[in-house]
Amino acid sequence: MAGLLTRIVSNGFWAKDYDIALQRIQKLVEVGLDEINFSTGDDHLEFVPIENIKNATLASLKQNLTVAINVESADDRNFDSNYFFKDTNFNEYLINGKLKILNGMWIPFAQLPEKEIANNEDKILNFHKEHVYLNKYTKCSNIFSGITIDPNYRMLACCGITSKNVHYLDLGDVRQHSIKELYDRQFNDFLKIWIATEGPHKIMDFIAVHSLVDTDYKRQHVCQVCEKIFSNTQYLQILKDNYRKIYSNILIKYFINKRELENEIS
Repeated sequence: MAGLLTRIVSNGFWAKDYDIALQRIQKLVEVGLDEINFSTGDDHLEFVPIENIKNATLASLKQNLTVAINVESADDRNFDSNYFFKDTNFNEYLINGKLKILNGMWIPFAQLPEKEIANNEDKILNFHKEHVYLNKYTKCSNIFSGITIDPNYRMLACCGITSKNVHYLDLGDVRQHSIKELYDRQFNDFLKIWIATEGPHKIMDFIAVHSLVDTDYKRQHVCQVCEKIFSNTQYLQILKDNYRKIYSNILIKYFINKRELENEIS
């Protein structure tokens, strides 16, 4: 569709049986869907049975869609990704690469105290080190790299795990503005460029130079640190008062990285 890869992310609530799932998927394929992602795991399964995920996955694969299933992963989870590897219905698609099983980090932000979340991160890090980048400073590769629209017609700056918790990442209503307009507006925002260039951890380091902060952020997931910054008015004021000190350097670094990426693509 318009030269872009189109995908949706769903919990599969609508796939109550295979025929219903197939009808839904056929309609999505007709309007240009290329890939579909499903989320499941202990918390999801309280509301959506695993049979729904299986129905939706098989229907999608039969329609030649690429499918990714993201499974909540931590060492306290009862359900894990082995379910899909043991099911012979998926063997062919796992081998040819049309089906990908991902072990995703699960952080229940609102439900747990911060100290308990930190403990949960340690468990996750030990459980799936290859899928988690805790303790590693990294730029955000999500922002600017896609066009994310939620079921309420809101366009989001990213599809990260905190995107719906941070008002700052809500770009606007696609019924009132064009997608291009909402996307392009982001580049007038230095803070978004900074996130894309150095990442939230580096921004927190900058804040820490100008104020006493809890150093727990150094071991938190990049999305958690992003939420921490944008939910704290004191942090935002520090950035507003001091960003000119690094403004030029960040922009130069951003444009260098952008040029290198464009050269790789061409």
